[in-house]
Amino acid sequence: MKTNDFIIPILLSDYVKTLEDWEIVEWLSRFAATSKYHKNGATWAEHDELMKEWTKRYPGEEVPIIHCVPPLDSELHMLSQYNASVFKNNSYEEETEDE
Repeated sequence: MKTNDFIIPILLSDYVKTLEDWEIVEWLSRFAATSKYHKNGATWAEHDELMKEWTKRYPGEEVPIIHCVPPLDSELHMLSQYNASVFKNNSYEEETEDE
């Protein structure tokens, strides 16, 4: 939340309450697809809060895990691949413009 250019932090538990069901399912599915070496205290804290919220909304129901989602660290890989392709394409365009 932003007010007058200040970011006002909120509790993770309060933030999780604002999420829709599909957002919880997607995040937990991506968490399940993520290597244990890419999980840290922050991701485990979010996992635990999301599980608590799911249990409050749907007591006794398991979270339907989607098995065709990218892991949580995929943005890093996609971003680095994107930057590499942009750099390669830009240097290629600069070379062809000089010819």
